[in-house]
Amino acid sequence: MRQTIMKVLGLACVATATVSCSDDFVPYNRLEGLRVLAVQSEPVSPAFGQTTTLTPLVFAPADETVTYAWSWCPIAGPSTQGAPCLVQEAQIAQILGAEAAAQLPPFNLGNEPTATFANNVPAAELQRLCDNKTPSGFSIFNCTNGFPIQIKMVATSSKAGVITDTVTTVRTLDLAFDPAAKPNTNPQISALTGQQLKKDSDDPEAPEAAPQSLTLDGAAVAFRQRDLRLRVVVPLESSEPSDDRNDLDQIVPSQERLFISWFVDSGTTEEPRTGFIAGKTSLEEATTTNWRPAIASKFPGAQSKVVAVIRDNRGGVAWTWGLVTLVEAPQ
Repeated sequence: MRQTIMKVLGLACVATATVSCSDDFVPYNRLEGLRVLAVQSEPVSPAFGQTTTLTPLVFAPADETVTYAWSWCPIAGPSTQGAPCLVQEAQIAQILGAEAAAQLPPFNLGNEPTATFANNVPAAELQRLCDNKTPSGFSIFNCTNGFPIQIKMVATSSKAGVITDTVTTVRTLDLAFDPAAKPNTNPQISALTGQQLKKDSDDPEAPEAAPQSLTLDGAAVAFRQRDLRLRVVVPLESSEPSDDRNDLDQIVPSQERLFISWFVDSGTTEEPRTGFIAGKTSLEEATTTNWRPAIASKFPGAQSKVVAVIRDNRGGVAWTWGLVTLVEAPQ
C-alpha cells in the first residue's frame, strides 16, 4: 500500500458543517486562473559576493498576458495585508551601516519576468543581525538557513488590455553567511511520465500500458475519467545532507525532506502533495500520484497541463511540466 506524506505527518481531511465536498468544489491544485506556483532562486542561498537569479513559475489562461513587479525587503508585513515592507529604504544604513547599505540593490528589483539580487552584505554584518535577541532571550531572526530577507513578486494578468487578476507572492531568501553551514542546491527533476492504469482489474493499480513521457508537444495520451499514474524522476542526491532538529530540539545530522506538489488544469489527483522523509517514506512513493482527467463537459479542451513542483525544506525548488492529449476511454 502506498504511504503518502499526509499519512506520515498524521494529517487528515476534515469535513465541517460549513464545507461541502462536491464536484463543484475546486481542489487547491486545480489550475484555472492566475497562479504563482513557485519562485526559484539560483543559487538557493547566495553568499557574500554572489548574485542570485529569481525565476517564477506562473500559470495563467492561454489568452491572458502577465506582467511582473519585483521588490525585496529585510522584514515584510503580513501577506494578508499585501506583505508591506516594515523597513524604509532610508533605514537600511542605520541597520547595516552606510558602507554595507550602499552595496545593496534598491528595494525595487524591476519589472522583468525574472529578477536578480546581489548579496553584498559582509558575513560579519549578517552574523551580527542574527545574534540579536529579544529582552526575553529569543532570537529576532530565524537564521537557521541564513539571514532571511523577503522577496516580493506581484503578478498581474490582463486580457485585451483589461486587468483580470493580481497575485502577490512573498518568499524568503536566505543569505548565507556561515562558512561551516552545509550549502544547498536546488533539487532536480529529470523526467515526468504518465502510465495508464486499468479500469477493471483485481488490482486497480495495475498498468495498462507502458509509461509515456509528458512533454510540451502533447504527444502523451490519457483517457478521460481513467487513472493515469504520474511519476517524476528525482535523483536521490536531491535530498542533500543537512542538519535538522529532533523531538528534543537538538540539532542532529539528517537528510533534506522533499515535497512534490502536483498541479493539473483538469480533473483531480489522488494526492495534491507527496513527500520524501528519509527513513519514513521511499523516494518511489514520494514521486508518484494518480491523476484522473475530467469528462469533456467539465473540461472541453483537447489538451491538459500537468505540473510537478519539488521543494526541499531549505528553500530549494524546481519544476517540470507537460501537456497531455485527452481522448475518450474505450468502452
